[in-house]
Amino acid sequence: MMRKSLIFIILLAGCLGVSAQSLRTVWIEMPDSIIPYLSRSQRTELVDYVDMKAEPAVRDALGDTVRIERMTDSYLSVRLSRSSRLEIRLLGKSTLALVRTWEAPAAESSLHLFSQLWQEKKAVVVCQETVSRPDTMSEEEFAELKSLAVPRMRVFHLSADRPSLSVSWSYPLLSAKDAKRVAALLKPKELEWTGTEFR
Repeated sequence: MMRKSLIFIILLAGCLGVSAQSLRTVWIEMPDSIIPYLSRSQRTELVDYVDMKAEPAVRDALGDTVRIERMTDSYLSVRLSRSSRLEIRLLGKSTLALVRTWEAPAAESSLHLFSQLWQEKKAVVVCQETVSRPDTMSEEEFAELKSLAVPRMRVFHLSADRPSLSVSWSYPLLSAKDAKRVAALLKPKELEWTGTEFR
């Protein structure tokens, strides 16, 4: 009986240790395969700079400057290079979200979910893309812009304040002027974390 109790206590302590993972620990223990050119020691150096209130920037193996732009108890934003960034958001005690965004020439993001021990989970985003005509827009202009809205790419942003995901779109074949006009048809959406998916 004592042996079973001891095993239970050890297992419980392990579970509490996982649930108590800080974002600092999650970042440092991130698999090298996610950012191959940024080593574990460099990730540690970056968060040490944050703690010291120094400039949180290092040079990676490719010669790019990697900089922590914002770090809270549950949110991390990292500028990986001039054209890419990464966000991490803790979603409760068992899940974290990671968004990687490439910004050249048009932005496009990928979303991945992991346990706090970096075991990948299925990422589900329920987002209906509704193209609608503003009241002030003519039918002719709407038809023209609607035809320009394809192809488009999803751009994700994790909220620093709550467990939510914003979704917007970029248009790789359009000029900045036309992309701004088309954006009026497809408004950004804010999706909440339900515990299993963003909806």
